[in-house]
Amino acid sequence: TRCAMGNRGYVESRKVFVGGLPRESTTESLGAHFGQWGELSDCVVMMDRVTQTPRGFGFVTYAEPSIAQRVVRLQHVVDGRQVEVKIAVPRAVEEAKLPPQLPPLAPALRKIFVGGLSHDTGEDEFREYFSRWGHLVDCVVMLDPATRRPRGFGFVTYEHVQSADLLCEA
Repeated sequence: TRCAMGNRGYVESRKVFVGGLPRESTTESLGAHFGQWGELSDCVVMMDRVTQTPRGFGFVTYAEPSIAQRVVRLQHVVDGRQVEVKIAVPRAVEEAKLPPQLPPLAPALRKIFVGGLSHDTGEDEFREYFSRWGHLVDCVVMLDPATRRPRGFGFVTYEHVQSADLLCEA
């Protein structure tokens, strides 16, 4: 079983997803636009691995979490197109250990992705195991829609952030 809680630092809360980029956008033009609000520690326009053309989205990571929080509240036009901006959340998990002054993301801090489950794992067994770390408000083993058999991963959502933290420190 793998607990995906990242590095427990502030990387996720500093990272901003930028969607709807024009195809001509580059890492440089993205950085030039978002660098206006503060120091960037990373910036990338995602490229298709096969064609090496931009995929229409990217990420910027600020040196300070407060800048990222401020930037996502604004509207942005990059290379002539209005883009969507929001705090980046890792694909497999909605988490990050954020400073207490950033409560809007608190519900996401309680939900944990659990991978590497046996295909025989049932929801009752899953719930029983993960309730060791605290009260669960939701517990789901993902099922294949065609076969209705477990797909090998699931999600647990704790009532309190501290329970999720305990799990990931275990």
